[in-house]
Amino acid sequence: MSIVELSQEVDKLAKVIIQKNLELEELKKGYNHRLHVINEFIAKVQPDQIDDDKITSESFTQHWNNKVTCPNCNHIVYNNSEQEFVLIPKKQLEYLSSQPEFPKHQEPTPHRLSVNNQKTKKKSHITCSFCKEQGHTRANCKKRLGLVE
Repeated sequence: MSIVELSQEVDKLAKVIIQKNLELEELKKGYNHRLHVINEFIAKVQPDQIDDDKITSESFTQHWNNKVTCPNCNHIVYNNSEQEFVLIPKKQLEYLSSQPEFPKHQEPTPHRLSVNNQKTKKKSHITCSFCKEQGHTRANCKKRLGLVE
């Protein structure tokens, strides 16, 4: 595989990753919107509920997937396949975070900051081989990655 073919494949992969990240953000927004609707309903039904006491999404999903039976007659009230009943939690639900959680990095020492500043000065004179603009390399080119049209 030549360098040109490899570069094209990496370019395609970068575009797919960007598209999947956008799809993930849209799914998170839709999920958070649904949680907001549920939380508004819970607030109307139980206005005296404390906001600090919330259910995590994982525990809600776990309870939602279980069967619910009547304690008196053992009739299955909810089994996640029939649409006769809706399960509504008593407590409000936590929203998903908009940013993925990554491990926190330690702060660099002040000596390294001066080295990083020198590198940025050198990079400001670099010309991108893709768009012929100064200040970035081909690997960080927003036009090539499909971020700017």
